[in-house]
Amino acid sequence: MSFRNIVFVSTGLLNDQDALKSALTLASRSNSNLSIILLLPGLPDNLEQYAEQFMHGFIDECQSMVDKVKSSMDFKGDITITTMDNKRPALSIIKAIIRHKFDLVVKQVEASSHNKGFKALDMDLLRKCPCPLMLCREKHQLTNAKLAVAIDPESEDDAGNQLSQKLLTSTQDLLSTDSGRYELISCWDFTLESSLNHGTWLSLSAQELQAEKNNAQKNHFSKLKKIVDDAEQGDHANIHHIEGLPFEAIPNFVANENIDLLVMGTVARTGIAGFIIGNTAENILQSLECSLLAMKPDGFVCPVDKD
Repeated sequence: MSFRNIVFVSTGLLNDQDALKSALTLASRSNSNLSIILLLPGLPDNLEQYAEQFMHGFIDECQSMVDKVKSSMDFKGDITITTMDNKRPALSIIKAIIRHKFDLVVKQVEASSHNKGFKALDMDLLRKCPCPLMLCREKHQLTNAKLAVAIDPESEDDAGNQLSQKLLTSTQDLLSTDSGRYELISCWDFTLESSLNHGTWLSLSAQELQAEKNNAQKNHFSKLKKIVDDAEQGDHANIHHIEGLPFEAIPNFVANENIDLLVMGTVARTGIAGFIIGNTAENILQSLECSLLAMKPDGFVCPVDKD
């Protein structure tokens, strides 16, 4: 997937140069322009007479940051800046995405004391954004980044399998070289092991229990391998078939392997506006310490209307 209509969302606090570099890198690769949405903080009512002066100063500072980063990267495309009220930012951003048909949103992660997980605005965008969303952490730039993608090969429908293939090919597109490789994480878990091991209602020998566990691992890997082969990603993916629960194993892998950017899907079911992020994805998100590219399946219904 090549992103050709990219929007960078800035809070204008001059701490999102790394995220801007990632947005410009992707725009350069697709030889496209870049749009910037600048979120303007609201002024108290007693300072309303300074609103226009404040807005122009904010825009000027953002423009200075953009010019500096642009010149350091020798970016050739056009960059346009539009301002947006910060009173209901997620809703306004999503309406702009729908209206202008942006195919990727890039934004700096909201700062937190523990540098893990995502705060309110980012989570709102993760739940409702109709297009891929890249949330960037400082010092985790896309250039020369170590990439990983997490997929679940045991989807109950075709949309889930198609999303997994899209995640793989999109991760390949993010590689800095055609010969580059990324880390593919997929978790399997023999959920009946504890019950069968300790239950009195069904007695299995250690050998029988191990055979069942081996079958579960083999079946899961077979489905995983089929998705990789169907997406023609065998030459790019280093497969990590990990035993364990995804919300524990994936953040641990990301931290231990110093992953810069994780690509993953965030929707549990397709086409239902009120059921947007699955429990497993939500738990993974709140434990992540790296940048994130979140994608949704074809057929996702955004709960926001452009009007």
